[in-house]
Amino acid sequence: MNGLPKAWRVPALLWFLLAALVLWAQWEPAQGMAMLWWRSGTFAHGMLVPPLVAWLVWRQRHALAPLVPEPNWLALALVAVAVAFGSAGWLTEVNVLQHFGVVLTLQAMTLALLGWRVVRVLAFPILFLLFAPPFGEFLMAPMMIWTADFIVVALRLTGIPVFREGLHFVIPSGNWSVVEACSGLRYLVASFMVGTLFAYLNFNRWPKRLIFMGVSLLVPIVANWLRGYLIVMIGHLSSNQLATGVDHLVYGWVFFGVIMMVMFHLGARWADAAEAPTPKLLAADAPAVNPLKASALLAALCASLLVLPAVLLEPLRVPLSQLPKLQSNALQGLAPTGAAFTPSARMEEWAPVFLEPTLSLSAAWRQPVGEAVAVDVAFYSAQRGDSKAVNSMNQSVTAGNEHWSDVGGRSLDTPLGKSAHERWMKRKGSAGDANVFLARRIYWVDGRFTTSAREAKWLGLMQLLGGRGDAAGVLLLMTRDDETAGARLDATFSAFAPPLNERLGRLAQELRGHNPRP
Repeated sequence: MNGLPKAWRVPALLWFLLAALVLWAQWEPAQGMAMLWWRSGTFAHGMLVPPLVAWLVWRQRHALAPLVPEPNWLALALVAVAVAFGSAGWLTEVNVLQHFGVVLTLQAMTLALLGWRVVRVLAFPILFLLFAPPFGEFLMAPMMIWTADFIVVALRLTGIPVFREGLHFVIPSGNWSVVEACSGLRYLVASFMVGTLFAYLNFNRWPKRLIFMGVSLLVPIVANWLRGYLIVMIGHLSSNQLATGVDHLVYGWVFFGVIMMVMFHLGARWADAAEAPTPKLLAADAPAVNPLKASALLAALCASLLVLPAVLLEPLRVPLSQLPKLQSNALQGLAPTGAAFTPSARMEEWAPVFLEPTLSLSAAWRQPVGEAVAVDVAFYSAQRGDSKAVNSMNQSVTAGNEHWSDVGGRSLDTPLGKSAHERWMKRKGSAGDANVFLARRIYWVDGRFTTSAREAKWLGLMQLLGGRGDAAGVLLLMTRDDETAGARLDATFSAFAPPLNERLGRLAQELRGHNPRP
């Protein structure tokens, strides 16, 4: 601290103490974010963000030295909002909200402690920290579809016949699939982060910076389409001797690296000359920060970061050891309303994946006329980690399923929500529409049904804040796809909804008595 200007010594010390306090108070999401950087190839770029932010701040040291940090009391409201944002993610088990909560708290704390003049100088490093949270998985599905669309069109333009089913397609030399690694998401997020840094360091004016940032978003998307097409062509022309194993990934990264080098080389041709720093008010000409004022701000920040969440939110979630053990057969005997439905044999080899449900039920029902409908119910309480109703890992068909494949989906409007989503499933190794099935997912939260995952999370948050626990359920319906499949799913849901709502509500009520109200 001796090398710092006098006006910076107390604020710098307090900032480091508060940053440590933020990481301690939000250790679980901070640790989870770091683990995702380490384990996920898509978000490995996050490991570079903290050291890059530190370097960018150090790069501005000469512009910072003349400034006098001034605590900003109004920014305490932003700290409270950031803490509330992360707390909402903690209550609803939404990882992305928790991760952004850590970053937003650090950013708001910096403004509160150092003031606007300092934040203006450090605006880019502070905003660059937003690249740290793993974000963008929602883009993976549409990017996979775009990649498959491009590959199929390009192959047909090349004169190669293609038969396509969803993300799977067949050409004369073999079968190909667009999997998650082919979506190009990892290229996109890495390109955008590096492109944003390149634009800041090489361009002085924001119009040029924004244009290059836009290019860094567009180029990896188009490059991934070309990469997918070229890999299929290499495999096709080499009789599947090349680009079908590990070299598939190697070619992809080499191609991406070449594209990035070309993009940065072209960008460097329009780089601006470095601007000379503008003289600032010297710290010696202004009084140092009042330690008492800074200490009072520190106490207020501590209350925002620790006291309020601990006092108000901790009682809403009960330790797992205090929850009663539900009977494993609590969902058995669930039958639809009306005599039209009768039990039928379970669909062969159909087994959707629900991670760690508290209770689950699988059955099949048939109307007097028509195909059977498979009904799968999963009930969750004390939701933690992967054990939660709204979870991307709860899937109708997993990628490695030996008997079924996902061949596409559609969105439609229903009375339950505007984003109802249905998926088509097909038995592997079969041909014809008779082996295609239609599946629909519906969530139950706090006595209400919805097809929207976002609405389910919102209802869950309101349920927790109201002291009614966090119990939730998932209902998955599947039937053979034909002209009446949608109507069959509607009728089955209408028949199952009343008894299911009553049974799940009773289970939630049993658990609620062990979840104290705030």
